[in-house]
Amino acid sequence: MNIENLLESQGPLDVALLDTAVEAFYTGESTMQKQAERVLTTFQHLPDVWQHVPTILETSQNLRTKFLALRILDDFITVRWHTVPLDTRLSIRNYIVQLVITISCTPNLNALERILMAKLNTVLVQIIKKDWPQNWPDLISELVASSQTNLSLCENNMRILKLLSEEIFDYSKDQLTMARSHKLQSRMKDEVVMILGLCQQVLTSKTAPSTLIQATLETVSRLLSWIPHKFISETQLVPTLISLLPENRLLVMECFTTIVGLPLSLDSGQMKPLPVGIYTAVIDYIQKVLPIHQDVTILYQDDGSPAQLFIYQSTLFFTTILSKHVSTLYSFCDPSLIQVAHTYLLRFSQINDLEVWKTCLEYWEELTTRHVDILCKNLQSLMADLRQLILEHMLPPDEVLLVEDDEGEVTKEYIKGSDTFVIFQSMGKVLSNLTQLDTQGTITFLQGKLISLTQSKQWTLMDMNKLCWAIGSISGSMDEHVENSFLSLVLENLIQLLNDPLSSSSMVTSEASYMIVSCLVYIGTRYIRFSDTHPIFLNLILTRLLQYMHDPLPVVRDMACESFMKICQGCPSTLANTKLGDFEFPILWIVIRDINSGHLDLDISQMELVYGGVSRLIAALPSKDEQNQAFDALLNTSIKNLSQDWETFKLENGATTIDRLKSLWRILRLNYVVASQQRSRYQQILHRFLGIFIHIYQAISLFMRSTDSSNDPIEKRWCKKIKQEIIQLIKVTFTPNDDQTNEGDADDGTVMITLDSSLLYQLVQVILDDYRALGESSEAMILSLVQSLIINLKVLWPQLLGTILEKLFEPTLMMIKQNFSDFPDHRLGFYNLLLSMSHRYLLDFLHLPPTLLSILVDSMLWGIKHTNRDISELALQTCYNWINFVSEVEDEDLASDFYKAYYLRILTDLLTVTVDPDYESGLDLNSQILARMLELVQNGDIYTQVFDTSSVANPLMSNTTFLQDYVQSFFMHSFPLLQKDQITVLVMGMFEYSGDHDRFKTDLYDFLLDIRQVDDIDAGNQRQQEEQDAELELLRYM
Repeated sequence: MNIENLLESQGPLDVALLDTAVEAFYTGESTMQKQAERVLTTFQHLPDVWQHVPTILETSQNLRTKFLALRILDDFITVRWHTVPLDTRLSIRNYIVQLVITISCTPNLNALERILMAKLNTVLVQIIKKDWPQNWPDLISELVASSQTNLSLCENNMRILKLLSEEIFDYSKDQLTMARSHKLQSRMKDEVVMILGLCQQVLTSKTAPSTLIQATLETVSRLLSWIPHKFISETQLVPTLISLLPENRLLVMECFTTIVGLPLSLDSGQMKPLPVGIYTAVIDYIQKVLPIHQDVTILYQDDGSPAQLFIYQSTLFFTTILSKHVSTLYSFCDPSLIQVAHTYLLRFSQINDLEVWKTCLEYWEELTTRHVDILCKNLQSLMADLRQLILEHMLPPDEVLLVEDDEGEVTKEYIKGSDTFVIFQSMGKVLSNLTQLDTQGTITFLQGKLISLTQSKQWTLMDMNKLCWAIGSISGSMDEHVENSFLSLVLENLIQLLNDPLSSSSMVTSEASYMIVSCLVYIGTRYIRFSDTHPIFLNLILTRLLQYMHDPLPVVRDMACESFMKICQGCPSTLANTKLGDFEFPILWIVIRDINSGHLDLDISQMELVYGGVSRLIAALPSKDEQNQAFDALLNTSIKNLSQDWETFKLENGATTIDRLKSLWRILRLNYVVASQQRSRYQQILHRFLGIFIHIYQAISLFMRSTDSSNDPIEKRWCKKIKQEIIQLIKVTFTPNDDQTNEGDADDGTVMITLDSSLLYQLVQVILDDYRALGESSEAMILSLVQSLIINLKVLWPQLLGTILEKLFEPTLMMIKQNFSDFPDHRLGFYNLLLSMSHRYLLDFLHLPPTLLSILVDSMLWGIKHTNRDISELALQTCYNWINFVSEVEDEDLASDFYKAYYLRILTDLLTVTVDPDYESGLDLNSQILARMLELVQNGDIYTQVFDTSSVANPLMSNTTFLQDYVQSFFMHSFPLLQKDQITVLVMGMFEYSGDHDRFKTDLYDFLLDIRQVDDIDAGNQRQQEEQDAELELLRYM
């Protein structure tokens, strides 16, 4: 049998052949699978394939084929339901309903049949969303009535009601218009009495099977989020749920968690006891099944998934009700009952489960922040347990990711948004809050832990780290005098431990010493105020750090360099200007001396940290002369080495070696670190290097394009890294720092060039020449460099625009115009560049030759059509800038020429992506541009005709008249099944409300959703024609 025959539209469908194709797709060999995939994909999109669904469901012997049929029907209902006559829709609906009843009443369904049943329910709910209530007013009453006839049918009806609730209240935003969503929600609320009555009947039944009870509780759980509160407080729902707690504890607890999380009004006497009654019932039950002294950590591990789910659900319940109603509970309950809940949460917090701990921690933070009075009055004993709990769970403040490149260079990336970092922040907040509430209690606790640890011969590195992280986390939560006394004792104990070689008999002494120093440094960096005013402590830390910079272990040198950087950030003035201890000069000059003498045997990542720290210190020197002197001294070695390497390079006629390339890259890398800290001052250093950079870039570019480079890929990669470093160095030198005010910055935040700008432009030309020569092998970061220069430089070279268009813009466009996906980095850089150019060069654009201007406009419109959200939004923002700029151009002739040439082209492309069902990004900005373009016409701000007068019957017609007809014709062509009056209402509304973007966007968005519910003319109009005619008449009048 040839499965290609399935695509023939003539004759009845061969269901057996369809089964064969489906089975081949799932189980056939590779070639057969690909053929089956192609045939089935085409088959699903045949115009009338939905008509075969009943035949497939009735005669197919393959459940997977039936799933395919239901998917086809689901798509048809979603997109084309209202394009068929009402009688046909009723026939389909009745067929699906009967099928649902038949299968749901069938006993002992297997797993695949139950999945098929679930898919049928989904299809039925899609029909309900289309037909209810206008074509199916008795839906709810029919569901309730049919539930009385059969328990299995009742169970399935509960699942349908649950799905319907989720679709209408949870997932309707992107699937239904605002009016349709509001209508369905209102009708659901109007008929909730019948639904709750059925649920109550089932839940109180003595004969209902457990599966029916569970399905009903799942439905109730979904209803609780939106039903009116009176149905919770004034009915027997809560008592019924309480009676079901022992047998259905997970679902009942889920319902209770939803109820106590609702914004219930507690002003009336009736509503006040509701959380209290629920809380009392739950706490009584939990104390019976989970005694408070039982080790829940063992139960959590040994009892398996049910226990885990119950403990987690109990955690959610306790944290929710205590967060929302703790004051009410204290008003009506014995305080000891609230203490019990907190004790349970303490027990749950000890479980080794991240989600449970995060949930508990969120509540502990809220308790110590928002419910301070309750904590201090009723839960004093809780504070000590909470301190101990936080210390046991304490995590490192930074999560580090080690990244290794192709050359084996390892760099560290600090992950600030990770779970570890967020949890550390929350734990620090809780401990800080406890410290503010009871400072002496926290001090006593931490000091006791430290003394106990230092007196022990078996302390571990993790114990020490956790304690020091905890101490560091409460920085700023104490009075300065108390803080100084506390830290003095802490540091005294740590230093005593550092100087006692017998304290770490179980580990290598050097490792223990290194760890204790790292703890001292961490505390010092967290308490900068203390470190800056205690030179003895600062001297101790820095002495050790400078020693550790020479340690043979890389991890020790890493710690020393990272800590040095942090100390420099916190105490720059002291380290730059004050002589500490036995040092003969301030630390700034000591480190610069060590750098220039070559005494620091550090790898590149460690040297970057040292250079970055020293750069911070230079900025703290009191005078510019001293800063310039230190700056020159810091880069003295780099300048010499770069000059020597270049001279050697020239003498050897451009011969490259791996070692020389690495040396050159290290010099550039360290200069980049300094430039990022001292940008404006570095311009003077860069001035000395520019000539060398130009020649290096040219030489390396020629080498990489030559045949010699292909012989050694490692050499080629290092050449590439050098080019990248020069690009990054130029970019950072002319990028303002948000947190620094630099000499030479203009008032508008741009950068003044203080070096020879002709040399800088020459280097930019060299870089762009290489970019064009490399073609598809070019560096995407060059686009970012040029974008940065356009944004940040106060004065640009007059010839720069032409250079960019010729050597950067055009080559990149040739790379990306073939499709929407190739060269993603270049593509993103291209549209970022275009957006930046639209801010700086729009007036120049309007004076470009028409051919070149047309390429720019087409490039922008090409970007709008991308499905990648980042690309399309950049292009849309560029378009918006362009439209607004042209509307404000004083030269009316210039603006008119632009409107004549491009207004209609831009409008057409915007409308095209608007109606494209696959285009989901940028609708907000897209509608904003459309509204602005129509507003310009509506207000008469365009003084020329934007259309070709020779192509219309009335050459004197206004722009408004032409565009209303044009937009209406566009929509009629895009949606041929729509009625003309519907489109007329939309188009006239778009013009009328073009000045009100919110209204414009809402109407357009509702229309795009509503087109999937369009009715066929022969089937009758379900759109309330009278209201539409009235609105149309009103718009015409307006």
